[in-house]
This record gives sequence, C-alpha cells and structure tokens, in this order.
Amino acid sequence: MVIQIYFQYRLNKIKELPDGNNFKEYLLSQDVLNWTVRSLTPKHKYGFRLSTLLDPLDTIIYTALVYEIGEDIEARRVPIEKDVSFSYRFNPNDDGRMYDPEINYSKFLDYCTSKVNLFTGDESIQYVVVADIADFYPRIYLHPLENALSSCTIKNNHAFALKKILNSWNLSISYGIPVGQSASGLLAELTLNDIDEGLLSEGVDFCRYVDDFRIFCNTKKEAYEHLALLATMLFGNHGLTLQQHKTKILSVEQFRENYLRTEKTIEVDSLYQRFSDILNEIGLEDPYTRISYDMLPESLQSEIDSMNLEAILIEQLELEDIDTRIVGFVLKRMAQLQNSKVLDLVLSWY
Repeated sequence: MVIQIYFQYRLNKIKELPDGNNFKEYLLSQDVLNWTVRSLTPKHKYGFRLSTLLDPLDTIIYTALVYEIGEDIEARRVPIEKDVSFSYRFNPNDDGRMYDPEINYSKFLDYCTSKVNLFTGDESIQYVVVADIADFYPRIYLHPLENALSSCTIKNNHAFALKKILNSWNLSISYGIPVGQSASGLLAELTLNDIDEGLLSEGVDFCRYVDDFRIFCNTKKEAYEHLALLATMLFGNHGLTLQQHKTKILSVEQFRENYLRTEKTIEVDSLYQRFSDILNEIGLEDPYTRISYDMLPESLQSEIDSMNLEAILIEQLELEDIDTRIVGFVLKRMAQLQNSKVLDLVLSWY
C-alpha cells in the first residue's frame, strides 16, 4: 500500500508539471545526461530500500535510451540465423513492441527438440549440458557492459547516459541492472554476446535463452570440457558463475525426458493454467482459501468437469512446491465423482 501511494504521488507530480498536458514534450525538453534517477522506494512509513520497481519517469527514460540504440545493439549480436540466442531479439513495431514475438522460449525449446529428436536429430549428439547463470541480472558487471555499449553504437551520449543511470541506481556498487524491466533484456543480451562469440569460435554447438544454456556434445568428456570453457569465460569476462544445482551433464535420453515438452505436458500445462485462471476469476488468490465446487457458477462447474482432473493431480504431485488450492480442490472433486484412481495416486505419491 505504501508503494502504491508513493507511485500515485509521483504520477500526480507529473500531472502538475508545467508541460503536464504534453508529457512527451516535457521529456524531450530534459537534459538526459543530467537526469537524476530515483532508486529508493518506501519500505515502511519512514524507511526506504533499493528496488527494481523503478520510478515511472526513470523507467521511461531508461527504456527510451535503450530503444533508440536497439538497432545498434542487435546488429552487434550473433545473428538470429545462427540459432544461438533465442531471447530479446530487437524488432520494434509502431504499437510499441520492442522484441520479435516469434523468437521466444517456445522457439528455444523447439530448437533443442530438433537437435536431439529421436528420428530426425543429430545422431552424434549423445550428451547435453544444461547450465544456468547464478543471479544473472543482479550480478552483471557494469564495466564490460559499458564497454560493449560504447563499441556497438556511435550514439555516445546514449551510452554515457545509460552508464550514468545504471551507476546512479547501484550507488557505489559496480554491478547489477534492473530486473523485470523490458529494456534490461537487451542490455543483458549485449553483455553475453562476447560469450556467444567465444563459444562459437571454439566450435561449441550450443544455444541459450537469456542465462539458460544448452550445449550439445558427442561424448561426456567433450561435455565436461565445454562446460569448463563456459564457466571460465563467464567468470573471466564478467565475474559470473553457474548455479551448481541447475548445472548438469545429461544423456540425450535424460534431456528429452526432463527438459523437452511433449504433447502431454503441453496439455497438462494448459489445463493447470486454465484451472488457475478459473480460481483467480472468482477471487481465490489466497492459497489457504477452501474452495467448494458447489460455490462455483454453473458455467465454471461444467468447464471443470470437462477437464482431465487426473492429469492435473499427477502433474501437481510431481512438483516440489504443489499448489495446495488446486490439489485440495481436485482431490475433493474426484472423490465426489467417485473416481477410484484418486486413492491410488495419493498412496503412490507417499
């Protein structure tokens, strides 16, 4: 509530500006090189903390600066045709979209699937390295990013303004870019471009989505060597490390089973998402709220009865953090329907 009041205050101040009737003109009249960012947000009545939930004005300035050099950054990156990076490909349109909607996580999964497809994939690929950078956005070292910005564009004032803004947000700390900001995605991609180029130059067969790497290898020895190369490059160039619990060398069979989406998992994901949407539609966001089938509107009752409740329950029981609202509801509804499989499922889970 305090944060909401703060942001409403900031937006009200914008309306009170002399050029409040033409907000675009107000921003255009500002000296961006002397723009002072506001990185503190209220924590309680008299306290503040650093936050990624940026001030509205800062968000606009930050996004605009990245947007105006977006083409230069994209031109510096490994081309889309190389099938290396499937995240934040700069391709704006007149509606305000910044990134290509066709290059996304789903495309990343499709490419990984094609690489290890049982029938049409590369038969020489026997192992896959799965690696994830630890605390990527908060740990991005600003000096390499600033150098990359300066070298990829001739718009020196944009690069300088971004450098100043990022340093202002981080105060005396020389690392970290805002998490969750659309503009940060492109800066993160620029940061990792030297890693992409380095791995390609060493003949590594890989792809990634943001900080999530997949390396395709012929032998386990090669997989370990390529993993060591990636770890060395990340630390040497950027001081970044890999998450130990998320970094693995898997056989192709293990990779297919654990990391690739099948028609069945897509169906279950869709069912779970729709089920969650139904509960949210009737205002049941609280995980401790007890849900009664009889309290639902008749139209939603019919939709739920048409779902594969057994598949939803199985999927939930396989997760480390189950959604207690949904599991409780599904168990009760399956019992009402006298579905005898529910007991076997629960007992096998234990």
